[in-house]
Amino acid sequence: MHPSWSVRSRNLNSICWIETNHERHNRKRRMKNIQQLMKMGQQLQARVQELQDSLGAEELEASAGGGMVTARVTGRGDLKSLSIDREVIDPEDPEMLEDLVVAAVVEAQNRARAFSEEQMRGAAGGLPVQLPGLF
Repeated sequence: MHPSWSVRSRNLNSICWIETNHERHNRKRRMKNIQQLMKMGQQLQARVQELQDSLGAEELEASAGGGMVTARVTGRGDLKSLSIDREVIDPEDPEMLEDLVVAAVVEAQNRARAFSEEQMRGAAGGLPVQLPGLF
């Protein structure tokens, strides 16, 4: 038998195969690459978790109607507060106030989403942000 070959037997119907040093080296290298990839994935998950936790502490705001209605949300998009100027409250036109509230909340949540995505891209280090099961 050639000195760079090794014979291994597997208990698969007593089949033997011959593995060269090159093949053995490639197998070990693939295992090392997989381990490195798993480690990087765990580090990325830790960074993302830290970022998600910190997003809850961030606050963003948006207003509608020239500042008559202001919505404040967390970095995750959860509504924290809503301010309505008394001048915009018209009992004859509640639909206008409803529209202003919706516009302010939607804009604040859009800002939070954009802020969150920007932060996630930075944490992902160039990887696509929408990795399944990661966010």
